[in-house]
Amino acid sequence: MSFNSFEYAAFLALVVFGYWAMPRTGRKLLLLGGSYVFYAWVDLRFVAILLATSVIDFAVARAMGASQDQRFRRLLLTVSVGSNLLTLAFFKYFDWFRGPVERVLDTIGFSDPQVALVVVLPVGISFYTFSTLSYTIDVYRREIEPTPSLVDFMVFISYFPHLLAGPIIRAKRMLPQIVNLPMRTKPEQMREGLELIFIGLFQKVAVADALSPATAQVFSQFGDGSGPSGPGWVNLWVGTLAGVIQFTLDFAGYSNIARGSSKLLGIELPYNFRQPLTRSRNFRDFWRRDHMTLMAWFRDYLYRPLRGRHRGWAWSAVCLCLVFALSGLWHDDGLVWLTWGFVMGGVLSLELWVSQRADARRRAARRAERSRRREDAAGRGADADEGETDPIPVPSADLGGPAGTPLGIDHGRASIGLIGRRDRAEERVTAAQFSRLPSWWPIVAPVYVFILVAVQHAWVRTGSVGASVRLYGQLAWPRFAPVDQNLMMLFVYAVGALILLDRREAEIERNEGKSDPMTLGRAVAYSTMVVLIIVFSGQAPVPFVYFQI
Repeated sequence: MSFNSFEYAAFLALVVFGYWAMPRTGRKLLLLGGSYVFYAWVDLRFVAILLATSVIDFAVARAMGASQDQRFRRLLLTVSVGSNLLTLAFFKYFDWFRGPVERVLDTIGFSDPQVALVVVLPVGISFYTFSTLSYTIDVYRREIEPTPSLVDFMVFISYFPHLLAGPIIRAKRMLPQIVNLPMRTKPEQMREGLELIFIGLFQKVAVADALSPATAQVFSQFGDGSGPSGPGWVNLWVGTLAGVIQFTLDFAGYSNIARGSSKLLGIELPYNFRQPLTRSRNFRDFWRRDHMTLMAWFRDYLYRPLRGRHRGWAWSAVCLCLVFALSGLWHDDGLVWLTWGFVMGGVLSLELWVSQRADARRRAARRAERSRRREDAAGRGADADEGETDPIPVPSADLGGPAGTPLGIDHGRASIGLIGRRDRAEERVTAAQFSRLPSWWPIVAPVYVFILVAVQHAWVRTGSVGASVRLYGQLAWPRFAPVDQNLMMLFVYAVGALILLDRREAEIERNEGKSDPMTLGRAVAYSTMVVLIIVFSGQAPVPFVYFQI
């Protein structure tokens, strides 16, 4: 049941109507039953894995919360983490071991040439596994208390808007909403939910799916080994840039539909994308805006424990490379994703080093300037102005802000759908840093990030390291050929749609929870979007990009 299908539209309408029509006491059971029906619709076999994961982690968390024996609590955490990761590894990386297993079975005489070992990956297991892991780890750290209700916990894990492809939710901000479901609808929340669903459908159907055939044709010429006689240089670059728009809007569209569906039920899901291609001021800022809940998960449960109290750049760089390599393996089990992770960690480490060096030079210059002023004041017989503070504070490398760790976004209220004060403060600090850069940098920065992200996306799009190397070779070596006018027109259309959609999403973010009446310009734009959705929905439905990985 895909989000861009009529089946999902009917399912969501039934759930929302029944949810608000029934007494509050029955809504949790409706959400639980509806979520399991939604998951069973994908494949009934997957329900047993979801149910077993929920029951095991609920019991483990309850036992951890009741125990004061640290060794026993550590053992329980090991059981939870081990069972979840082993289950995820078995289904996600079985192909790595299928060959050796088949050879062993053949050696002992248990193989059958008519039978192939095949394991189907349960849809969404990467997402709900991380959600339940965050719950047991937070209980172990005593950051949250274990919930006494199995129903509440099962709704938290199986909640259908996030179940298949995120956002990755956290218990500390999601469970309180489930425990205390809203009494009545809020008009602003319902309007925001419907608008997010509409924007998400447009991003998916009218932009991402429209680009899909054209970009697939470009990248497939490298995947099948025909790279040297592939597209011309201009077509290749346009296809590469269009490909990252397709990928981002496809995934962002899914997240918007998920958040919008949840808003219709009075529950806020966290932001997962905040205009990463048009508002990012550097590559680190991009990773604060793209797939936010996944990056926050790796930051809190892997990067910070690995880095510990070490403040040196070298160890931070090692941790970044390891984290992004594991992030690559989380996406897919291929070597191309593993190498992508190491390269991303390297690029972020380089950018972090440049930023730290620049900050160190600025701090040294300010200290020298303050020292000179004190000497001048002392020479004039005046009191030294030691109380003067710099009007633009620069965060240290360990504050987790823009000049610190690249994974340093604090969701605050963003984890329940709103942007908190700390996020606003980080944005102001980032803006302050950019005010010290050349006047042309704010214009160049989005272009730099856009091209860099497009090139790194092209690395994984081909499907193999060899094909990616061939593609990079052609990107760097001009070979002119007739320009594909259809691809060029689609690219221009996609860029315009991306800019306008991101602008509207930023407005929705600023006005969240407030009255935002419809304007004439917005009505005309939405009418045009409806027409474009109808036009592009005539082709065969394309699965969301996560299900194609």
